[in-house]
Amino acid sequence: MPGQRKGGIWLRLHALANRPDDHGVDADLVRQGPGNEKDRLTLLRQHQQHVTSRIGQLTECLDLISYKVKVYEDHVAQGTASQLWSASSVAENE
Repeated sequence: MPGQRKGGIWLRLHALANRPDDHGVDADLVRQGPGNEKDRLTLLRQHQQHVTSRIGQLTECLDLISYKVKVYEDHVAQGTASQLWSASSVAENE
């Protein structure tokens, strides 16, 4: 299976999805054997939706961090980095 590594795909999906509300449900479905594939598919789609949402959240965080890095780079390059610590500059940069 593509991308499968030590620990298995389900372990990595759980770590990435970080959804304690359905922890173990997928393993239970697999242990039950054939006949619940639609339930497994539903669970996989829920994981997919959650991870997609999480990627969006992380992208927003990365955009903010990148912006702040640029602000710091500019101030360091211009020799005005001490202004980053004043209360007025913090309010302007938020």
